[in-house]
Amino acid sequence: MTETTNPEPWQTAAAAEMNQERQPTLRVSSSGRCERSLVYTAAQAPESDPPDENSRNVMALGHMAEVLIINALHERGWETKHTVLHPGGQLEVKIKIPGAGRTITGHPDGICRHPELTRNRWVTLECKSMSYTKGIEVEERGIAQIYPHYIAQIALYARQLYEQELVVNPERGVFACMTRDGRILPPERVSWLKEEYDRTMAKLGGVVRNAREGVIPDRPYPSNSAECKYCNYHTLCWGKPPTGEELRHAPYARAVIDDDEEVMEAARIWRELKPEVDRARDTLIQASRNAGNIDVESEGVIGGYFTPRGEPALDYDLLRQKVPADILRECATKDQPAPEHRFWIRLKRG
Repeated sequence: MTETTNPEPWQTAAAAEMNQERQPTLRVSSSGRCERSLVYTAAQAPESDPPDENSRNVMALGHMAEVLIINALHERGWETKHTVLHPGGQLEVKIKIPGAGRTITGHPDGICRHPELTRNRWVTLECKSMSYTKGIEVEERGIAQIYPHYIAQIALYARQLYEQELVVNPERGVFACMTRDGRILPPERVSWLKEEYDRTMAKLGGVVRNAREGVIPDRPYPSNSAECKYCNYHTLCWGKPPTGEELRHAPYARAVIDDDEEVMEAARIWRELKPEVDRARDTLIQASRNAGNIDVESEGVIGGYFTPRGEPALDYDLLRQKVPADILRECATKDQPAPEHRFWIRLKRG
């Protein structure tokens, strides 16, 4: 007999992403995105490029990541309410779009407070998961620079939670983030102007009117941009999917497949010699260990252990746990030299 249990709210949300029948609906989470795609959504146009299994898995994993993110906040002295871990789960908000006769719906990730960092005052919380690379960019430049549409989202949530007297300020919030390799980022306190809320609501009003009148706004991004690549209306918008050549030269491309004969020959030589080099290195390491970890010299080659001498350094992992991301960026040395770029070579996996 199979044991059955009542699912937790986060499990229900994750399962919904996997199994729901997709119905185009205006949601707070997409309020800062491309106006053209929002018009398609408001008109309930069928998605020409609905999420595939991989995309649905990523969305469901985002819900599951909230559990780890919120637990990490608790370990760092934060208190939360109205999250996926609390009885009743997240709140639902419905926001009337002025002059449009429509509402936009969403589920804020919760509210949070910290004895020092928010002076024990409740503010709006948003949890986000992202790739390792995006996590680095968010740490260096801030969530508003890397994901500007998230600010529109939290602005709508904060206003509603403020009107419900759950938070103390409609223009303040906290982003708690985690990269998909499991690294928790320092929470980032954010603020915005009231105009952000007004601008977003005006945009949504225009979206609804355009949908009713059949007016499709101009495309704001090129077809090979990251914004278009992941849009559920890409084919409808552009009339065709991006070609292989467009994807290859897109700004988000990670590598260039170089078919130059000299480059190909260099790659073949490196691939063939790498196992021999690794075995030779292991032999030198073992010889050094057998001799008491002293240097080994033979055939004009010397190998041994060394301890790099460095300046006293802070424990940055501990610092990220204690200090919010906005303060870390403010205290960063502005005239520090750019990090040294080192070329790496490794065997391709898979």
